[in-house]
Amino acid sequence: MLPLYENNFYMLGTRLFIYLESLKPTELNRLVKFTASPVFNTDDTLIRLLIFVVPFFKNGTAGQLTKENIWKHLNGRKHYNDLEFRRLCSDLVLKIESFLAFEQYKRNPLNEMNYLMRALNEKKLHEPFAGVNKYSRKLLQDNKIHDADYYFDGFRVETEFAAYLESQNERSAEKNLFEAMHALDSFYLITKLRTCAAILHYKSVTKFEGELAILPELLQHLEKHDYATSPAIGIYHRIILMLLNPEDETHFEHLNSLLAKSYTHFAKNMSRDMYAFALNYCVRMINRGKSEYLNKALNIYKDMAATDLLTSNGILSQFDYKNVVTTALRVKDFLFAEKFIYDHKPKLKDEERDNAFTFNLARLHFYRKDYKQSMRLLQTVEYSDMFYQLDAKTTLIKCYYELGEYALLMSLKDSFVKLLRRKKTISEQHRVNYSNFIRFSTKLFRLDTRDKKKLADLKKQFEITAHVADKTWLGEKIAELGG
Repeated sequence: MLPLYENNFYMLGTRLFIYLESLKPTELNRLVKFTASPVFNTDDTLIRLLIFVVPFFKNGTAGQLTKENIWKHLNGRKHYNDLEFRRLCSDLVLKIESFLAFEQYKRNPLNEMNYLMRALNEKKLHEPFAGVNKYSRKLLQDNKIHDADYYFDGFRVETEFAAYLESQNERSAEKNLFEAMHALDSFYLITKLRTCAAILHYKSVTKFEGELAILPELLQHLEKHDYATSPAIGIYHRIILMLLNPEDETHFEHLNSLLAKSYTHFAKNMSRDMYAFALNYCVRMINRGKSEYLNKALNIYKDMAATDLLTSNGILSQFDYKNVVTTALRVKDFLFAEKFIYDHKPKLKDEERDNAFTFNLARLHFYRKDYKQSMRLLQTVEYSDMFYQLDAKTTLIKCYYELGEYALLMSLKDSFVKLLRRKKTISEQHRVNYSNFIRFSTKLFRLDTRDKKKLADLKKQFEITAHVADKTWLGEKIAELGG
């Protein structure tokens, strides 16, 4: 028998294992049918291998698969040949990759129609071409998602139609070429503007180098030409203007208006990305002291929640969950925060659900000034994520401050400082932010409120310190002391 670490199927064919493990039961069923089709596969051994291993992946027992039991099933008493077995697994990987590509191809029926029109043109089968072209146009017309792919599909339909007209010597081909060019322009502009917007965003948060070729010329072009029939162009145009000119807040307002009217024209992931630019702008303005953007951010979150744009494949990220709740708490919309916490709990990943729910519920209790209940909940949170741990400790320090628990606060402060020094995964920026929070919160607790000079000095230090976690709460506490 082979050593266990060598015999494990996962260790043998990592990519094969990962592919099969990623497929849902319905996809595994389609994969078996795909592989069993003589159109796609003529190797009977591949089919037998797949049929044997698929049930293990369906019922979650794939870890029990070994080279030995797979080889025995396929070859009986034949002596094990590692090279032959590896080649078989490699061949199955290639077949699965073909299946995944085919699945993507079949998602868009216009793929097949466009290749069919090309084949009909090549074979000069003009009579059936007209019917296929008519059906292709209906598919385009019925498609409510007007993203870059929509216009590229339109370009391909018009291109094949132009080739058909040209073969018929019809003069209307000239008009059709302009329609093809318009579709191609729309595809290019959406793709180019979307990519430029992403680059401008990265440039604002990282040291992202690189020139945005012909962007100024594109912006000039958009000022002179109307693309009202393509809402994606208008939205990405406004996003870029907002990123280039953040001081002009009208770009944000226009973007918000366009999103509210047009989000149904895009696939869910594209709409979510567009809203993300608006949210990032709100964060940028909040960090500049414009607190009114908290309400604007919350309104965006509410719109996204109402239209199910916060989830991806039905799953809500624990970080988006926390961001929505935090925004609602900061504007004191406690009813929405509570409803969101409970309503969206089932959408969190199983392994993150309890922690995220408990942590955010604890913060709701803190904002409602129920500090003892907040502390009780925080003590049940398992700190698998570093940022939960940091934010939970921050909230606990605030609870101890509000309750006047000096000894507990100082004990937590010491362990917090050690954590910031010890954990190498904490970025330097976060280390500075939380260290400054600890410094100012402990100074506040120790401060003799009768000493107005020390209070004024503390306020001055606080105002000139740029990077402080939970700066809003600290500012409120200083103000309460008369600072």
